[in-house]
Amino acid sequence: MLFKKEILTEIECQILDKDCNGFTLIDEGEWVQSGKYQYKTIIFKFEGKYYMLQDTRSGSPFTDWYYDSDNWSDEVNCMEVYPKEVTITVWEAV
Repeated sequence: MLFKKEILTEIECQILDKDCNGFTLIDEGEWVQSGKYQYKTIIFKFEGKYYMLQDTRSGSPFTDWYYDSDNWSDEVNCMEVYPKEVTITVWEAV
């Protein structure tokens, strides 16, 4: 679904579970390192459906960060997603 860039920028800055013009920020991940880039995933809810937004950045904490979101077009396509429960088994010493 296409969303206006300025609305998505506002969503990134909101507090979790705060409703803002019909949008609710559900989860905001941490920046994850991937080679010379970092990315973060944001899940938000709009009109009863969940959507995923991903932003990437390059640079360094010692210089400046360059965000892909600065170059998004006026409308950004966000993929519809759904919550899925996953069970993980871990092994511990006796």
